[in-house]
Amino acid sequence: MTVWQQAVFQYRSLADSQRHFVLLGMYLVGSIALGEFRNNKSDIDAVWLLENEPTRDEVEFLANRHLGSASHAPPYLDGVYVTLHRLKTPAADGLPIPFVVNGVFSGDKPCGDLNPILRQCLIEHGLTIFGAQPSTLGIVADRTSTGNWIRSNLRSYWRSWMAEAKAKVDTRQPDEELNAAALSWGVLGVSRMAATLETGEIIGKSAAGEWAMRRWPEWAPVLLPALDERAGHLKHATINQGREALAYMDYIVTRFS
Repeated sequence: MTVWQQAVFQYRSLADSQRHFVLLGMYLVGSIALGEFRNNKSDIDAVWLLENEPTRDEVEFLANRHLGSASHAPPYLDGVYVTLHRLKTPAADGLPIPFVVNGVFSGDKPCGDLNPILRQCLIEHGLTIFGAQPSTLGIVADRTSTGNWIRSNLRSYWRSWMAEAKAKVDTRQPDEELNAAALSWGVLGVSRMAATLETGEIIGKSAAGEWAMRRWPEWAPVLLPALDERAGHLKHATINQGREALAYMDYIVTRFS
């Protein structure tokens, strides 16, 4: 049994022993659904389908259930607790729902992970742990909405991320080392966005890096280290590689946002 299978089995065993709270389904999305789970790098991304909007007491119950089953170290069992109505109602995405990020449960905040990308990944790639198949739930994967969300995300999250990264890189000496994981996160993160905008498909980070290599071979010196880190072969990068990575990211964000 793999690391992620053990975590899911533990959660489901606890849920099965607490049947007074109804879950209609549990689905895996993200790297597992896309066939790109990497030990020590990936988290376990889930969608838990609720029968009804939870009361305050039920949210507390979910928090305790999650605390009783989740790992306190990566890979974290992350995801959203959501009703089918909310999955079918994108206009309500800004309203609070229970969710987990990096193993931390939140019950009364808006969740950025409930978005068109999650819906499309769930419908087209979701792995059913229990419940009805995603394709039978009546959820619409609107690729136009996915594209609009990605462009907004490039302008907001990724522009901000790049500005913070540049500020840090600019303070470092040329001979200092850079955490290759940060380089990989940025380079492959925006590559995924570009791939979805051009192809309409949701793909994993490694697949996105390979796609970008074919699409823009002139950026191979940036993409290859990112792919090496993703594969577990690179721990440190140079400051110059970091600057080149930010130049690539700026190229992608400017081109697609």
